[in-house]
Amino acid sequence: MSTEAAQPTYLELTKHTLLVARATGGYLELYRECAFDDKPAVEETLAAFEAEWKTGGLRAVTALHPAPTHWHLSTAEEAPRHRTEEALRKFSAGLPHHLTGKLELTACHAADGSLLSPHGPTRWLLGLTPADSITTAIAAASEWRIEPARIESATLSHLGAITAALHAAGTGSVLLWDLSPDRSHLFLVTPQGIEAVIPCAIGLEEILNGVQTAAALKFRNTAVRLFYNDHHDFSEVGPKIAAHAAPALRAAFGSLPPGGTPPEFTCTGLTGKQAWFVREAALTLGLQPWSPDLAAICTQFKLQTDPVTIGTILTPASLGLLHYIASVAYRAPAWHPAWTRAGSTPLAVAPAPAPVAAAPVAAAKPAAPSAPKISDRTIACLRDEAYTTLCRQSLTDALAKIESEKQEIMATRPPFGMLGTKKARETFEASLSSATHTEAEYRQKLQQVDQLEHWLQSTIQDGLHEYLTGGSAEYQCYNEISLLVERWQNAVGALHELVLALARDARATATAVGSSHAGGRNGQLQVVASLRDIATHLHAEILKVARLTNEVARLADGKIPTASLLPPLPAFRHGAWVDQVILLLPAESVRELQLCEAEARAFCGGGKNDLLLRAESTRSICLRTRLEYLNKYWDQLRAHALQHYVEARDVDEVLAELTRHYVGADLKRRQREVVVNPFAHER
Repeated sequence: MSTEAAQPTYLELTKHTLLVARATGGYLELYRECAFDDKPAVEETLAAFEAEWKTGGLRAVTALHPAPTHWHLSTAEEAPRHRTEEALRKFSAGLPHHLTGKLELTACHAADGSLLSPHGPTRWLLGLTPADSITTAIAAASEWRIEPARIESATLSHLGAITAALHAAGTGSVLLWDLSPDRSHLFLVTPQGIEAVIPCAIGLEEILNGVQTAAALKFRNTAVRLFYNDHHDFSEVGPKIAAHAAPALRAAFGSLPPGGTPPEFTCTGLTGKQAWFVREAALTLGLQPWSPDLAAICTQFKLQTDPVTIGTILTPASLGLLHYIASVAYRAPAWHPAWTRAGSTPLAVAPAPAPVAAAPVAAAKPAAPSAPKISDRTIACLRDEAYTTLCRQSLTDALAKIESEKQEIMATRPPFGMLGTKKARETFEASLSSATHTEAEYRQKLQQVDQLEHWLQSTIQDGLHEYLTGGSAEYQCYNEISLLVERWQNAVGALHELVLALARDARATATAVGSSHAGGRNGQLQVVASLRDIATHLHAEILKVARLTNEVARLADGKIPTASLLPPLPAFRHGAWVDQVILLLPAESVRELQLCEAEARAFCGGGKNDLLLRAESTRSICLRTRLEYLNKYWDQLRAHALQHYVEARDVDEVLAELTRHYVGADLKRRQREVVVNPFAHER
C-alpha cells in the first residue's frame, strides 16, 4: 500500500456517491467527488489519489452513511437519565427504529458535538445502525479496493460543519435532509446545535423511483445514471422529481417545532452536481437552499488550500469531509464519536494519523489532477507581483519617513538666511540635499515598480483568462454570452436587406391592390407571391434571432440585470399575414400594407441601429461583469501569494532581479521584432 500516513486520504461514502480528499495536516491538497454509477469517473478519481490503487488498493480515513440508520434527539426529561453506553442501549430498545440484529451506537452532545459525559442535563443525539450495515458498506468499498483505516458517521460530520458555520455567523438556521436509501431524517440546526430531529417517510431509493417515473424511463439503472448525470438539464423534469418526494417531506417538515425565520435547506448523500435537486426540494417547502461560504469555512476549520480549489472544485457536499479532515488534523473530537457495538471494541481498525505540519503552497504537488490548473508561468508572475506589492509598500513607507525627515530638516533652517552661521547653513543644506537625493531614489524605484506591475498584470490577466475559460463554469458563461451577443448583432445587421425588400414589396403590393390597371391579375399575383416569400424568409430569420435572445436570457439569469438583456425585435409581418391582408377590401388592404412598409422602413432608418447599440450595451455589461469576476478571483490569489509565495528580501535585490528578468526579456523581444520587421516601429 503506497499511501503514506503523512499524506492520508479521506473518504465519504454513500451507496451512490464517493467524495475523496487528500490532506497533509491542515493543508488540503486534492479533492474530487463523483457518483459510483459512473465507473470511468470513479476509476479516474481513485487513480488521482493512488496511481496503483487497482493493484495495491487505497487505504483511507472513512466516513460512512450506513443504511439504515435511526437518529434520536433526547428530550429534556430523557437527557439526564440516559448518559452511559449501557443506559443508552437499554433506552434505545424502546425506540421505534425497527432495526434488527446487533446494533452499532454513537452519541454526542447535541449542542456542540462533544463526547457524552456521564452526568448532566444537556441534551444528546443518538445514532443507531445494524452492525451488518457497516459491514456491508465496508464490503462495497472493498469492491473498489478501498480499505477503511478508521470509520465514523458522515452524518455527524455534516452536522458538525453546519453547526460550526452557523455558530461563526451567530445567526441563521439550516434544515439538513439526511438522505439514506430506505429512510431519511430532517435535522434542524442553529448556532446552538441540533434543535430537532424528525424521521421522514421517504428515502433516496424511493426518490430514484420518482426519477424513473418523472422521466418515463424503462429501466431503474437508467434513472440512477440520469439523477447523477453532470450535464442533463433538469429544468423540466426536476420539479416532477421533487414533487414525488414532496408529500413525505412536507409531512416531516410540518412536525418540526414552530420557529421564527424559516431555515435554509440542504441535503447529504449527494454530490455538488445535484444542486438542482436540493433547490427543487427546498422550493417544495417554501425554503431557500443553503449557500455556505466555502472559503470562510475553510478558514474557520484552519484548513489551507488554494483559491482555485475553493472556487472551482469544492462544493457544499464537501463540508462534512472538510470537518472530518480538520478533526483529524487538529485532534478535535467534537462531532466525531466512534461507532460501538455491545460487547465488542469499536470498528476503528487503526488510530487516526498524527497531525502533520501544513505544507507550504509552493511545495504542494497534487497527483494527476483532472481539472485545468493555472499555468506555471502565471503562478510565477503572481509570486513576482506579490514581491512588487511588498516593494511598493516598503518604498511608500520609506517616502513617508523621508517626508517627515524633510519637515524636521526644514525646521532647522537658519533664520534670516545669510545671517546664520556658515556651519549651520552647510549642515542644513547637506541634510536637505541628502534627504532630497534619497527621496528621488525612492521615487525612481517606485517607477520601476510601476513598470514591472504593468508588465506582470497584463501577463497575469491573460493567464487567468485562459485558466478561468477552461476551469470556471460561470466565467465560461460570460464568454458564451458575449459570443452569442456578437452572433445576435451580426444576425440583426443581416436583416437589413430582407426588411428593406419587405418594404419595397409591401409598397408594390399596395400599388397593385389599389389600382386595377397595375399589371393586371397576373401582376398582382406576382407581387403578392414575392411579398409572401420575403415575409416568410424574414420570419424564419427573426425566429433564429429570437432563439439567440432566449439563450442569452437563460445564461444571463442572475448574472446580468434583466433591464440590460437583449431587446426584442419588432413584430414584422409574416407569410400568413400576407394571405390574410389580400382578402380585405382594397382600401383596408392598402392601409395595412402601407403600415407594414412604414414599420419596415423605420427599422432600416434607425431602429436597427438602436437595437445594435442596446446589444452592444449588453455585451459591455457582460464583459465588465466577467472582468469583475476575474479581478475578484485575482484578489484572492494576490492574498494567497502574499501569504505563501514570498519571504523577506532586500528591496534593491528584488527590483534588480525582476527588472533583469522582465524588462530585459521585453527588450530582447522588441529587438527580435525589429530584426524580423525593421519597419514595425513606424506603424
